[in-house]
Amino acid sequence: MARNISLDLLKLVMAVMVVGLHGGFLSEVDQLASWLTVNGLFRIAVPVFLIINGYFFHDALTAGRHWAWLRRVGALYILWMTFYFAYWIDAPAPLLVVYLVFGWYHLWYLPGIFGAALLLVAINRIWPQRTAHTTAIVVTAVTAFVVGVAIQYAGNYSLFEGLAHRLANIDQSHRNFLLFAFPFFSAGYLLKNCSLIEHFSAKTLVAMSAIGLASIFTESLLNFRFPAIIGGLDNMFSLALLAPSLFMLSFHLPLKGEHAKTIALISSGVYFVHPFFLDVFRTAFNDPAPTPMTVVVAFCSVLASVALLMVHRRLPWIL
Repeated sequence: MARNISLDLLKLVMAVMVVGLHGGFLSEVDQLASWLTVNGLFRIAVPVFLIINGYFFHDALTAGRHWAWLRRVGALYILWMTFYFAYWIDAPAPLLVVYLVFGWYHLWYLPGIFGAALLLVAINRIWPQRTAHTTAIVVTAVTAFVVGVAIQYAGNYSLFEGLAHRLANIDQSHRNFLLFAFPFFSAGYLLKNCSLIEHFSAKTLVAMSAIGLASIFTESLLNFRFPAIIGGLDNMFSLALLAPSLFMLSFHLPLKGEHAKTIALISSGVYFVHPFFLDVFRTAFNDPAPTPMTVVVAFCSVLASVALLMVHRRLPWIL
């Protein structure tokens, strides 16, 4: 039976963006174009994923299936950390602890949604009345988001000195379950809990998305022009508008299909396996050109994800 596949296609596009982000898309072509994508447009991918997960976590929480949901996330984390075991096991002891707690490389996402979901469960238990727990979620999410952005910018622009500077430039200080994952995860939860999507027309969401795109390119360009920036960007102010706007807009796009679940699983597979192929190509071809490598790795990741679908039929917790 045909159903709206817009959201599933959005997930696949976001997964490919993550490949481009990690692959250094366009970096050998033009420095500015690469910056505007890798440290601009492509940064919407993970927040959109977080909103999607939070949106569907709502049903698990209200139905009392949240512990099963959390166990599944934990199983995914153990599986993929085991798959990438060789990449992190030889790290120095302090870094090894960081990897185990926060996740290696892209796998930080799983502890991120695990922690965000636990926090939502706690808020729901402490403030069971709808208005109270909605207020608590909004206040916590907005505060966490602002603090996360502030820490990253303070680190990138060397506003601190000594230990504070070093801590601010550690990814985990701002890209964690509380300061990055929870704001977007909880946004998805609230969109479902408060039935907010139906209050926005397609035209309004197109306008919001356009403003969000203009904002993220502007924010990215300003960061590019500022000579003192250190490192890339995860926490960006513009994401607060753009990510939820694109997510809500997908519900208004009349794209019908019969393989929505398959597309969604492929997008998950691309996210999980692409670092493996990036490493294979960088090793085999001695630092290949990033743009064609990104295209090839995305294609290989899709093929590998299709193969994983067959395994998924017997082991549903791998994707």
